[in-house]
Amino acid sequence: MPVQLVPEGTPGATVVAVKRVEELGFYNLGRDQLAKKVGLTGPKTTAVIRFLKLKQDAESYKQISIGKSKFDRYSSKAISAIQEALKDHDVDQIWKTHGIR
Repeated sequence: MPVQLVPEGTPGATVVAVKRVEELGFYNLGRDQLAKKVGLTGPKTTAVIRFLKLKQDAESYKQISIGKSKFDRYSSKAISAIQEALKDHDVDQIWKTHGIR
């Protein structure tokens, strides 16, 4: 029987198997930790996150709730995505278009 992976909540999809991943282990970086890994300041990292739309990529980003608090967390895939983007794009230009609003 063919199987196709679809995003969670897709209408008409049936769960075949669920692999539970400890979320804080997978999404183990806060914004400032991510910034340190890619060698940018926190605000410039935020600009690159906006530029790449990383918060729309479920493999790179997840907002985790603990009690009433919410935390933006990033995976190691976000590090790779930012490093690749900085090879082709100037961080100062990204800052001009996606920096402080």
